[in-house]
Amino acid sequence: MDKHRDGIYYKLLSAKSQGIFGTSRHDATSRLSSYLTYCRLRSFLRLPVVYAEIPSATDVIEKRMATQNVKSKAIVTEADVHAYLLKETGRDRLKEMFTRTENGRYSTEIENIGITITNACGCAFVFSSIISSRRARDEFLDKNKLTVFTTRFKAARLMNDRIILTVLKDGAWWALKLGCFLLPFLLVSQSIAVYRNKSSPFEYAAGSFFSGCMIKMNLGLKASLAGGVIGSVMGLGAGLAIYGMMYASGELQEDRHFREIQALLETQKEHEIMFTSVIPQPS
Repeated sequence: MDKHRDGIYYKLLSAKSQGIFGTSRHDATSRLSSYLTYCRLRSFLRLPVVYAEIPSATDVIEKRMATQNVKSKAIVTEADVHAYLLKETGRDRLKEMFTRTENGRYSTEIENIGITITNACGCAFVFSSIISSRRARDEFLDKNKLTVFTTRFKAARLMNDRIILTVLKDGAWWALKLGCFLLPFLLVSQSIAVYRNKSSPFEYAAGSFFSGCMIKMNLGLKASLAGGVIGSVMGLGAGLAIYGMMYASGELQEDRHFREIQALLETQKEHEIMFTSVIPQPS
């Protein structure tokens, strides 16, 4: 460190003699003293030395784009999207559905399933809590008509404890039961729609049949099949309603996947235009 400081000192002396620090002798001496004081203070306090960052290739490209005002215009036609859709298979779409993206996020279908199950379980918990709270209050009053409590506060506290316990127990039970039904129902129906790349009410019937069989599986084979048949009938009715809403809002599986592929192709073309316009091509 001392040798480095001495080297800087001799360089500053030579710069002083050449008149780099100013035209007057007093100006050069004051600047040299200030810099030497700064070097000693930095070495005494052991302050870290910050070096200039070397720009990366991406920074250079962005700087050139800003100076050259490069504008990428990617035009993707319907024929390009249909050509891409003809190349992919149902297995590829199904694999992409259960694969995370580069940012670590799940696919749109899995996120929609998670949001739907969360909202449905929350609604089931709230509604069942409202019903069970009234039932728990009435049951407590019926069972303790002849009970003599020492204080009014103790009676109110026992009743509130009973209501809270019943609300939590019944709410969690119905939320768990609805979640166990919706998870296979949505996974099966969405997987069929992604594999076929087409929405229809029949995939919801298939999903509800699978869910009904799973829920009644502990009661035997006949009960499981009966639950599947009843579930498929209910799922077909729900599928008709869901299909109608999706058709009216333009959110069918084929429409949504078409927009996703179109956005993907536009992004790829924008990157190609950016690099071909910024990076010079070899002659």
